Amino acid sequence: MKTAKKLLSVLLVVLMAFGCASVALADTETEPNETAAEATSFTIAAPGKGVLATFDDVDWYKVNLGTSMGLATFSFTHDGAGTDQIYFKVSVFDDSVLTKGETDKNKVASFSVKGNHKKTSSSPVLIPGGDYYVKVETGTVSMTYEYQVSVSLDANLNTETEDNNDKSNADEIVGTNNSTSPVYYGAVDYSSTSDGDIDFYKFQAPTGYFQIDFAALVPGVKYTVSAYSIPGVNYEPQEICKFTVTTEDNGEEFYSSAEVGVSAGTYFIKVTADNCRHKNEDGHEENPSVTSNANYKLRVYAKSDSSTEAEYNDVKEYATPLTLGKAMFASISKSNDIDYFKLSVKDSDRAYKLTVYGSADSNPDTASWKVNILDSDANAIDDYKNITVDMSKPLEIDLNTFNAGTYYIQVTGNSVSTGNYVIKTEAYNSGATPTPDGNFFQRVWARIKALPWADFWNNNFRELVLHLGGESGQIDLNGDGRPDFNTGTFKVLYDLFQLSIGTIIKIFN
Repeated sequence: MKTAKKLLSVLLVVLMAFGCASVALADTETEPNETAAEATSFTIAAPGKGVLATFDDVDWYKVNLGTSMGLATFSFTHDGAGTDQIYFKVSVFDDSVLTKGETDKNKVASFSVKGNHKKTSSSPVLIPGGDYYVKVETGTVSMTYEYQVSVSLDANLNTETEDNNDKSNADEIVGTNNSTSPVYYGAVDYSSTSDGDIDFYKFQAPTGYFQIDFAALVPGVKYTVSAYSIPGVNYEPQEICKFTVTTEDNGEEFYSSAEVGVSAGTYFIKVTADNCRHKNEDGHEENPSVTSNANYKLRVYAKSDSSTEAEYNDVKEYATPLTLGKAMFASISKSNDIDYFKLSVKDSDRAYKLTVYGSADSNPDTASWKVNILDSDANAIDDYKNITVDMSKPLEIDLNTFNAGTYYIQVTGNSVSTGNYVIKTEAYNSGATPTPDGNFFQRVWARIKALPWADFWNNNFRELVLHLGGESGQIDLNGDGRPDFNTGTFKVLYDLFQLSIGTIIKIFN
Protein backbone atom coordinates (compact mmCIF):
# COMPACT_ATOMS: atom_id res chain seq x y z
CA MET A 1 0.00 0.00 0.00
CA LYS A 2 2.81 2.38 0.80
CA THR A 3 5.56 0.90 -1.41
CA ALA A 4 7.10 4.23 -2.37
CA LYS A 5 7.10 5.30 1.22
CA LYS A 6 8.76 2.08 2.32
CA LEU A 7 11.52 2.65 -0.23
CA LEU A 8 12.07 6.11 1.18
CA SER A 9 12.22 4.67 4.68
CA VAL A 10 14.83 2.14 3.58
CA LEU A 11 16.80 4.96 2.00
CA LEU A 12 16.73 6.87 5.28
CA VAL A 13 18.03 3.84 7.13
CA VAL A 14 20.88 3.53 4.63
CA LEU A 15 21.73 7.20 5.09
CA MET A 16 21.79 6.70 8.81
CA ALA A 17 24.14 3.76 8.37
CA PHE A 18 26.54 6.05 6.49
CA GLY A 19 26.41 8.54 9.39
CA CYS A 20 24.38 11.33 7.82
CA ALA A 21 24.39 13.97 10.59
CA SER A 22 20.99 15.43 9.79
CA VAL A 23 19.33 12.04 10.14
CA ALA A 24 21.33 10.50 12.94
CA LEU A 25 19.49 12.59 15.55
CA ALA A 26 16.05 11.52 14.34
CA ASP A 27 13.94 8.38 14.77
CA THR A 28 12.67 7.38 11.34
CA GLU A 29 9.10 6.20 11.14
CA THR A 30 8.50 2.50 11.00
CA GLU A 31 5.60 1.10 9.04
CA PRO A 32 2.82 0.61 9.69
CA ASN A 33 2.17 3.78 11.71
CA GLU A 34 -1.26 4.78 10.43
CA THR A 35 -2.96 4.64 13.86
CA ALA A 36 -2.10 5.88 17.33
CA ALA A 37 -1.62 2.30 18.52
CA GLU A 38 1.04 1.81 15.79
CA ALA A 39 2.81 5.11 16.48
CA THR A 40 6.56 5.41 15.96
CA SER A 41 8.28 6.54 19.14
CA PHE A 42 10.62 9.53 19.25
CA THR A 43 12.25 11.58 22.01
CA ILE A 44 13.11 15.18 22.73
CA ALA A 45 16.73 14.46 21.79
CA ALA A 46 15.84 12.38 18.71
CA PRO A 47 12.91 13.85 16.71
CA GLY A 48 10.69 11.71 14.52
CA LYS A 49 11.27 11.69 10.79
CA GLY A 50 9.11 10.52 7.92
CA VAL A 51 7.35 11.18 4.63
CA LEU A 52 3.76 11.15 3.37
CA ALA A 53 3.74 9.01 0.22
CA THR A 54 0.13 9.66 -0.89
CA PHE A 55 -2.65 12.20 -0.34
CA ASP A 56 -4.49 9.91 2.10
CA ASP A 57 -1.38 8.84 3.98
CA VAL A 58 -1.26 9.38 7.76
CA ASP A 59 1.70 9.08 10.13
CA TRP A 60 1.50 8.75 13.91
CA TYR A 61 4.30 9.39 16.42
CA LYS A 62 4.55 8.94 20.17
CA VAL A 63 6.69 10.89 22.65
CA ASN A 64 7.02 10.56 26.42
CA LEU A 65 7.39 13.86 28.29
CA GLY A 66 8.15 12.50 31.72
CA THR A 67 6.17 13.06 34.91
CA SER A 68 6.74 16.78 35.57
CA MET A 69 4.51 19.66 34.61
CA GLY A 70 5.92 21.75 31.79
CA LEU A 71 5.35 23.88 28.71
CA ALA A 72 5.66 21.79 25.54
CA THR A 73 6.12 23.24 22.05
CA PHE A 74 5.62 20.88 19.09
CA SER A 75 7.41 21.73 15.83
CA PHE A 76 7.32 20.50 12.24
CA THR A 77 10.21 21.00 9.80
CA HIS A 78 10.57 20.30 6.05
CA ASP A 79 12.57 21.60 3.10
CA GLY A 80 10.32 24.61 2.59
CA ALA A 81 10.54 24.69 -1.22
CA GLY A 82 6.81 24.70 -1.91
CA THR A 83 4.09 27.35 -2.24
CA ASP A 84 2.06 29.39 0.21
CA GLN A 85 -0.50 26.62 0.63
CA ILE A 86 -1.14 24.13 3.42
CA TYR A 87 0.93 21.02 2.78
CA PHE A 88 0.62 19.35 6.19
CA LYS A 89 -1.74 19.28 9.18
CA VAL A 90 -0.37 18.33 12.59
CA SER A 91 -2.46 17.33 15.64
CA VAL A 92 -1.28 16.37 19.13
CA PHE A 93 -3.35 14.21 21.50
CA ASP A 94 -2.93 12.95 25.04
CA ASP A 95 -2.86 9.23 25.76
CA SER A 96 -6.66 8.93 26.02
CA VAL A 97 -6.69 8.90 22.20
CA LEU A 98 -5.87 5.17 22.46
CA THR A 99 -9.18 4.40 24.19
CA LYS A 100 -11.48 7.25 23.21
CA GLY A 101 -10.29 8.09 19.73
CA GLU A 102 -9.66 11.61 18.44
CA THR A 103 -11.81 14.18 20.27
CA ASP A 104 -11.60 17.87 20.97
CA LYS A 105 -11.08 17.06 24.64
CA ASN A 106 -7.92 15.00 24.19
CA LYS A 107 -6.44 17.20 21.45
CA VAL A 108 -3.86 19.40 23.15
CA ALA A 109 -2.43 21.19 20.08
CA SER A 110 -2.92 21.52 16.31
CA PHE A 111 -1.44 23.63 13.54
CA SER A 112 -1.07 23.76 9.74
CA VAL A 113 2.19 23.81 7.81
CA LYS A 114 2.65 25.71 4.54
CA GLY A 115 4.87 24.50 1.74
CA ASN A 116 7.18 27.52 1.83
CA HIS A 117 7.69 27.50 5.59
CA LYS A 118 10.65 25.48 6.69
CA LYS A 119 9.59 25.29 10.34
CA THR A 120 6.21 25.76 12.00
CA SER A 121 5.52 25.39 15.73
CA SER A 122 2.50 25.14 17.97
CA SER A 123 1.79 27.55 20.76
CA PRO A 124 3.34 26.43 24.07
CA VAL A 125 1.04 23.91 25.74
CA LEU A 126 0.95 23.36 29.48
CA ILE A 127 1.06 19.59 30.04
CA PRO A 128 1.34 17.43 33.17
CA GLY A 129 3.76 14.92 31.60
CA GLY A 130 2.98 11.47 30.19
CA ASP A 131 2.68 10.09 26.67
CA TYR A 132 1.56 12.26 23.74
CA TYR A 133 0.66 11.27 20.19
CA VAL A 134 1.38 13.36 17.11
CA LYS A 135 -0.67 12.84 13.94
CA VAL A 136 0.69 14.06 10.58
CA GLU A 137 -1.58 14.22 7.54
CA THR A 138 -1.71 16.05 4.23
CA GLY A 139 -3.31 19.45 3.79
CA THR A 140 -4.63 20.97 0.56
CA VAL A 141 -1.50 19.93 -1.36
CA SER A 142 0.04 16.46 -1.40
CA MET A 143 3.83 16.30 -1.62
CA THR A 144 6.31 13.59 -0.76
CA TYR A 145 8.41 15.96 1.30
CA GLU A 146 10.66 14.48 3.92
CA TYR A 147 9.79 16.07 7.27
CA GLN A 148 10.79 16.06 10.89
CA VAL A 149 8.52 16.32 13.97
CA SER A 150 10.01 17.42 17.29
CA VAL A 151 9.10 18.76 20.71
CA SER A 152 10.80 21.05 23.23
CA LEU A 153 9.87 21.06 26.90
CA ASP A 154 10.37 23.83 29.44
CA ALA A 155 10.24 21.90 32.68
CA ASN A 156 11.99 24.64 34.69
CA LEU A 157 8.70 26.03 35.94
CA ASN A 158 7.15 26.56 39.32
CA THR A 159 4.65 23.74 39.23
CA GLU A 160 2.61 21.57 41.49
CA THR A 161 4.02 18.19 42.50
CA GLU A 162 1.64 15.32 43.05
CA ASP A 163 0.38 14.13 45.47
CA ASN A 164 -0.76 17.51 46.75
CA ASN A 165 -4.37 16.44 47.30
CA ASP A 166 -4.49 17.59 50.93
CA LYS A 167 -3.06 20.46 52.95
CA SER A 168 -0.42 18.26 54.61
CA ASN A 169 1.22 17.78 51.19
CA ALA A 170 0.54 21.27 49.88
CA ASP A 171 3.06 22.75 47.43
CA GLU A 172 4.65 25.88 48.86
CA ILE A 173 4.37 29.20 47.03
CA VAL A 174 7.38 31.36 47.83
CA GLY A 175 8.06 35.09 47.58
CA THR A 176 4.81 36.33 49.15
CA ASN A 177 6.24 38.73 51.74
CA ASN A 178 5.35 42.22 50.47
CA SER A 179 5.72 41.12 46.86
CA THR A 180 4.15 39.09 44.05
CA SER A 181 5.11 35.42 43.90
CA PRO A 182 6.34 33.72 40.72
CA VAL A 183 3.67 32.17 38.50
CA TYR A 184 2.81 28.58 39.47
CA TYR A 185 1.41 26.09 36.97
CA GLY A 186 -0.92 23.22 37.75
CA ALA A 187 -3.38 20.76 36.23
CA VAL A 188 -6.43 19.30 37.92
CA ASP A 189 -7.40 15.85 36.68
CA TYR A 190 -11.16 15.46 36.71
CA SER A 191 -13.63 12.79 35.71
CA SER A 192 -17.38 12.50 35.62
CA THR A 193 -17.12 9.15 37.38
CA SER A 194 -14.96 10.27 40.33
CA ASP A 195 -14.55 13.09 42.81
CA GLY A 196 -11.67 14.43 40.75
CA ASP A 197 -8.26 15.81 41.60
CA ILE A 198 -7.53 18.49 44.21
CA ASP A 199 -4.46 20.72 44.23
CA PHE A 200 -3.33 22.35 47.49
CA TYR A 201 -0.82 25.18 47.88
CA LYS A 202 0.38 27.04 50.95
CA PHE A 203 2.05 30.40 51.44
CA GLN A 204 3.13 32.78 54.18
CA ALA A 205 1.40 36.15 54.51
CA PRO A 206 2.31 39.11 56.75
CA THR A 207 -0.28 41.04 58.71
CA GLY A 208 -2.10 42.88 55.96
CA TYR A 209 -3.81 41.38 52.94
CA PHE A 210 -3.28 39.00 50.04
CA GLN A 211 -4.76 38.63 46.56
CA ILE A 212 -4.86 35.59 44.26
CA ASP A 213 -4.43 36.01 40.49
CA PHE A 214 -5.73 32.97 38.59
CA ALA A 215 -5.76 32.06 34.88
CA ALA A 216 -8.01 29.31 33.47
CA LEU A 217 -6.28 27.68 30.50
CA VAL A 218 -8.77 25.05 29.29
CA PRO A 219 -12.02 26.11 27.56
CA GLY A 220 -15.29 24.89 29.00
CA VAL A 221 -13.90 23.96 32.41
CA LYS A 222 -15.22 25.59 35.58
CA TYR A 223 -12.42 26.08 38.10
CA THR A 224 -13.14 26.68 41.79
CA VAL A 225 -10.47 28.38 43.90
CA SER A 226 -10.68 28.67 47.70
CA ALA A 227 -8.36 30.11 50.33
CA TYR A 228 -8.24 28.93 53.93
CA SER A 229 -6.89 30.12 57.26
CA ILE A 230 -6.37 28.24 60.50
CA PRO A 231 -7.60 30.61 63.23
CA GLY A 232 -6.83 28.25 66.09
CA VAL A 233 -10.20 26.61 66.64
CA ASN A 234 -9.29 22.90 66.65
CA TYR A 235 -6.82 23.80 63.89
CA GLU A 236 -9.53 23.28 61.30
CA PRO A 237 -9.13 25.29 58.09
CA GLN A 238 -11.69 28.06 57.70
CA GLU A 239 -12.66 29.22 54.21
CA ILE A 240 -11.94 32.93 53.85
CA CYS A 241 -12.05 33.40 50.07
CA LYS A 242 -13.74 31.60 47.17
CA PHE A 243 -14.32 32.28 43.48
CA THR A 244 -14.90 30.45 40.20
CA VAL A 245 -13.36 30.98 36.76
CA THR A 246 -14.58 29.64 33.41
CA THR A 247 -13.47 30.32 29.86
CA GLU A 248 -15.59 29.46 26.86
CA ASP A 249 -13.05 30.06 24.08
CA ASN A 250 -9.45 29.21 23.33
CA GLY A 251 -8.01 32.17 25.22
CA GLU A 252 -6.98 32.46 28.85
CA GLU A 253 -9.52 33.75 31.38
CA PHE A 254 -7.95 35.78 34.19
CA TYR A 255 -9.47 36.54 37.59
CA SER A 256 -8.14 38.48 40.57
CA SER A 257 -9.68 37.81 43.97
CA ALA A 258 -10.69 40.45 46.46
CA GLU A 259 -7.94 41.70 48.77
CA VAL A 260 -8.30 39.42 51.79
CA GLY A 261 -7.17 40.96 55.07
CA VAL A 262 -5.33 38.55 57.37
CA SER A 263 -3.08 38.25 60.38
CA ALA A 264 0.46 36.99 59.85
CA GLY A 265 0.55 33.24 59.29
CA THR A 266 0.25 30.30 56.89
CA TYR A 267 -2.63 30.17 54.40
CA PHE A 268 -3.80 27.52 51.96
CA ILE A 269 -5.22 27.58 48.42
CA LYS A 270 -7.33 24.75 47.02
CA VAL A 271 -8.01 24.34 43.28
CA THR A 272 -10.63 21.99 41.82
CA ALA A 273 -12.45 21.71 38.49
CA ASP A 274 -15.95 20.61 37.52
CA ASN A 275 -16.19 17.41 35.50
CA CYS A 276 -17.73 19.32 32.56
CA ARG A 277 -20.36 16.74 31.71
CA HIS A 278 -21.95 17.58 28.39
CA LYS A 279 -25.65 16.75 28.05
CA ASN A 280 -27.81 16.41 24.99
CA GLU A 281 -31.23 17.98 24.49
CA ASP A 282 -32.88 15.17 26.50
CA GLY A 283 -30.69 15.96 29.50
CA HIS A 284 -28.66 12.74 29.22
CA GLU A 285 -24.91 12.74 29.33
CA GLU A 286 -23.34 12.36 25.91
CA ASN A 287 -20.00 11.20 27.24
CA PRO A 288 -20.26 10.30 30.94
CA SER A 289 -16.68 8.98 31.19
CA VAL A 290 -14.83 12.10 30.09
CA THR A 291 -11.42 12.46 31.72
CA SER A 292 -9.10 15.36 31.10
CA ASN A 293 -6.61 17.78 32.60
CA ALA A 294 -7.73 21.28 33.57
CA ASN A 295 -4.56 23.33 33.22
CA TYR A 296 -4.20 26.64 35.06
CA LYS A 297 -1.69 29.08 36.49
CA LEU A 298 -1.79 31.26 39.59
CA ARG A 299 0.23 33.66 41.68
CA VAL A 300 -0.19 35.35 45.07
CA TYR A 301 0.42 38.96 46.05
CA ALA A 302 0.75 39.77 49.75
CA LYS A 303 1.38 43.13 51.43
CA SER A 304 1.94 44.30 54.98
CA ASP A 305 -0.76 46.68 56.19
CA SER A 306 -1.96 47.24 59.74
CA SER A 307 -5.18 48.88 58.49
CA THR A 308 -6.91 45.75 57.19
CA GLU A 309 -9.51 43.42 58.62
CA ALA A 310 -8.25 40.04 59.79
CA GLU A 311 -10.11 36.97 58.58
CA TYR A 312 -11.63 34.76 59.99
CA ASN A 313 -14.03 37.48 61.25
CA ASP A 314 -17.27 35.85 60.09
CA VAL A 315 -18.53 35.68 63.69
CA LYS A 316 -18.58 38.39 66.36
CA GLU A 317 -16.10 36.46 68.55
CA TYR A 318 -13.46 37.17 65.87
CA ALA A 319 -14.65 40.70 65.11
CA THR A 320 -11.94 43.08 63.90
CA PRO A 321 -11.61 46.02 66.34
CA LEU A 322 -12.10 49.49 64.88
CA THR A 323 -9.86 52.39 65.89
CA LEU A 324 -11.56 55.79 65.98
CA GLY A 325 -10.46 58.02 63.13
CA LYS A 326 -8.57 55.23 61.33
CA ALA A 327 -9.80 53.82 58.01
CA MET A 328 -10.04 50.01 57.89
CA PHE A 329 -9.70 48.26 54.53
CA ALA A 330 -11.81 45.13 54.11
CA SER A 331 -13.40 42.85 51.53
CA ILE A 332 -16.29 40.53 50.93
CA SER A 333 -14.11 37.76 49.54
CA LYS A 334 -16.75 35.09 48.84
CA SER A 335 -20.48 35.07 48.18
CA ASN A 336 -21.43 34.14 51.75
CA ASP A 337 -18.72 36.13 53.50
CA ILE A 338 -19.69 38.12 56.61
CA ASP A 339 -17.42 40.71 58.17
CA TYR A 340 -17.79 41.69 61.82
CA PHE A 341 -16.18 44.77 63.34
CA LYS A 342 -16.20 45.81 67.00
CA LEU A 343 -16.75 49.38 68.16
CA SER A 344 -16.20 50.37 71.80
CA VAL A 345 -18.20 53.42 72.89
CA LYS A 346 -16.64 54.73 76.10
CA ASP A 347 -18.40 58.09 76.48
CA SER A 348 -22.10 58.53 75.78
CA ASP A 349 -21.59 62.33 75.77
CA ARG A 350 -19.66 62.02 72.53
CA ALA A 351 -21.24 61.64 69.11
CA TYR A 352 -20.11 58.95 66.67
CA LYS A 353 -20.21 58.62 62.91
CA LEU A 354 -19.75 55.50 60.77
CA THR A 355 -18.64 55.75 57.12
CA VAL A 356 -18.56 52.89 54.61
CA TYR A 357 -17.59 53.22 50.95
CA GLY A 358 -16.42 51.00 48.09
CA SER A 359 -13.02 50.96 46.43
CA ALA A 360 -13.44 52.25 42.88
CA ASP A 361 -10.17 50.63 41.78
CA SER A 362 -11.34 47.07 42.36
CA ASN A 363 -15.15 47.03 42.12
CA PRO A 364 -17.68 47.29 39.29
CA ASP A 365 -20.13 50.19 39.28
CA THR A 366 -22.87 47.84 40.49
CA ALA A 367 -21.02 46.68 43.62
CA SER A 368 -22.93 47.18 46.87
CA TRP A 369 -22.96 45.99 50.48
CA LYS A 370 -25.44 45.70 53.34
CA VAL A 371 -24.61 47.10 56.78
CA ASN A 372 -26.19 46.17 60.12
CA ILE A 373 -25.30 47.63 63.51
CA LEU A 374 -25.70 45.22 66.41
CA ASP A 375 -25.75 45.56 70.18
CA SER A 376 -23.37 43.74 72.53
CA ASP A 377 -25.47 40.55 72.20
CA ALA A 378 -25.25 40.75 68.38
CA ASN A 379 -28.92 41.72 68.03
CA ALA A 380 -29.69 44.15 65.22
CA ILE A 381 -30.64 47.63 66.39
CA ASP A 382 -33.96 48.65 64.82
CA ASP A 383 -32.82 51.97 63.36
CA TYR A 384 -29.72 50.43 61.79
CA LYS A 385 -30.89 47.34 59.88
CA ASN A 386 -30.00 46.37 56.29
CA ILE A 387 -28.63 49.74 55.27
CA THR A 388 -27.34 49.54 51.69
CA VAL A 389 -24.16 51.25 50.46
CA ASP A 390 -23.10 51.20 46.80
CA MET A 391 -20.39 52.58 44.56
CA SER A 392 -22.27 55.79 43.75
CA LYS A 393 -21.73 57.45 47.13
CA PRO A 394 -20.33 56.78 50.62
CA LEU A 395 -22.66 55.71 53.42
CA GLU A 396 -22.57 57.93 56.50
CA ILE A 397 -24.47 56.91 59.65
CA ASP A 398 -24.75 59.13 62.73
CA LEU A 399 -24.60 57.15 65.96
CA ASN A 400 -25.45 60.00 68.31
CA THR A 401 -27.82 58.02 70.53
CA PHE A 402 -25.44 55.24 71.53
CA ASN A 403 -24.77 54.63 75.19
CA ALA A 404 -21.39 53.52 76.46
CA GLY A 405 -20.73 49.87 75.64
CA THR A 406 -19.67 47.44 72.89
CA TYR A 407 -21.32 47.44 69.46
CA TYR A 408 -20.78 45.31 66.36
CA ILE A 409 -20.93 46.34 62.72
CA GLN A 410 -21.86 43.58 60.29
CA VAL A 411 -21.11 43.90 56.55
CA THR A 412 -22.30 41.45 53.89
CA GLY A 413 -22.32 41.43 50.10
CA ASN A 414 -25.32 42.62 48.11
CA SER A 415 -25.28 42.87 44.30
CA VAL A 416 -21.93 41.16 43.61
CA SER A 417 -20.28 38.20 45.29
CA THR A 418 -16.96 39.87 46.13
CA GLY A 419 -15.58 43.37 46.53
CA ASN A 420 -13.30 45.68 48.50
CA TYR A 421 -14.56 48.47 50.75
CA VAL A 422 -13.42 50.87 53.48
CA ILE A 423 -14.99 51.32 56.92
CA LYS A 424 -14.23 54.17 59.32
CA THR A 425 -15.58 55.45 62.66
CA GLU A 426 -15.14 58.92 64.12
CA ALA A 427 -16.01 60.48 67.47
CA TYR A 428 -16.43 64.12 68.46
CA ASN A 429 -17.98 66.17 71.26
CA SER A 430 -21.75 66.13 71.13
CA GLY A 431 -23.07 69.15 69.23
CA ALA A 432 -19.73 69.89 67.59
CA THR A 433 -18.78 69.39 63.98
CA PRO A 434 -16.76 66.22 63.28
CA THR A 435 -13.29 66.68 61.90
CA PRO A 436 -13.63 66.79 58.11
CA ASP A 437 -11.29 65.04 55.69
CA GLY A 438 -8.90 66.80 53.34
CA ASN A 439 -5.96 69.17 53.58
CA PHE A 440 -5.78 72.21 55.86
CA PHE A 441 -7.71 74.57 53.60
CA GLN A 442 -10.37 71.95 52.79
CA ARG A 443 -10.91 71.33 56.51
CA VAL A 444 -11.21 75.07 57.18
CA TRP A 445 -13.78 75.49 54.43
CA ALA A 446 -15.73 72.46 55.67
CA ARG A 447 -15.91 73.96 59.17
CA ILE A 448 -17.05 77.34 57.80
CA LYS A 449 -19.82 75.69 55.76
CA ALA A 450 -20.93 73.69 58.81
CA LEU A 451 -21.61 76.79 60.92
CA PRO A 452 -25.34 77.61 61.53
CA TRP A 453 -25.42 80.65 59.27
CA ALA A 454 -29.24 80.81 59.17
CA ASP A 455 -29.37 81.22 62.95
CA PHE A 456 -26.71 83.89 62.80
CA TRP A 457 -28.68 85.90 60.21
CA ASN A 458 -31.99 85.61 62.06
CA ASN A 459 -30.46 86.87 65.32
CA ASN A 460 -28.34 89.71 63.96
CA PHE A 461 -25.27 87.47 64.22
CA ARG A 462 -25.49 87.38 68.02
CA GLU A 463 -25.35 83.56 67.79
CA LEU A 464 -22.11 83.83 65.85
CA VAL A 465 -20.47 85.67 68.72
CA LEU A 466 -21.91 83.17 71.19
CA HIS A 467 -20.65 80.33 68.97
CA LEU A 468 -17.18 81.79 68.96
CA GLY A 469 -17.22 82.79 72.63
CA GLY A 470 -18.32 79.55 74.17
CA GLU A 471 -20.05 79.01 77.52
CA SER A 472 -17.56 80.07 80.17
CA GLY A 473 -17.15 83.62 81.47
CA GLN A 474 -20.42 84.98 80.07
CA ILE A 475 -21.99 88.15 81.52
CA ASP A 476 -25.37 89.89 81.24
CA LEU A 477 -24.75 92.93 79.04
CA ASN A 478 -28.45 93.72 78.39
CA GLY A 479 -29.62 93.54 81.96
CA ASP A 480 -32.32 91.00 81.18
CA GLY A 481 -31.00 88.40 83.59
CA ARG A 482 -29.59 86.22 80.83
CA PRO A 483 -25.85 85.92 80.09
CA ASP A 484 -25.22 87.07 76.52
CA PHE A 485 -21.52 87.38 75.74
CA ASN A 486 -18.14 86.23 76.88
CA THR A 487 -16.13 88.72 78.91
CA GLY A 488 -15.53 91.14 76.06
CA THR A 489 -16.13 90.46 72.39
CA PHE A 490 -12.58 91.51 71.62
CA LYS A 491 -11.37 88.71 73.89
CA VAL A 492 -13.29 86.26 71.71
CA LEU A 493 -11.55 87.57 68.61
CA TYR A 494 -8.21 87.49 70.37
CA ASP A 495 -8.73 83.90 71.46
CA LEU A 496 -9.61 82.91 67.89
CA PHE A 497 -6.91 84.79 65.99
CA GLN A 498 -4.06 84.89 68.49
CA LEU A 499 -0.68 84.71 66.78
CA SER A 500 0.05 81.12 67.56
CA ILE A 501 0.41 78.77 64.59
CA GLY A 502 0.05 75.81 66.91
CA THR A 503 -3.31 77.06 68.19
CA ILE A 504 -4.67 77.70 64.68
CA ILE A 505 -3.64 74.26 63.52
CA LYS A 506 -5.22 72.75 66.63
CA ILE A 507 -8.51 74.53 65.90
CA PHE A 508 -8.77 73.16 62.39
CA ASN A 509 -7.25 69.68 62.88
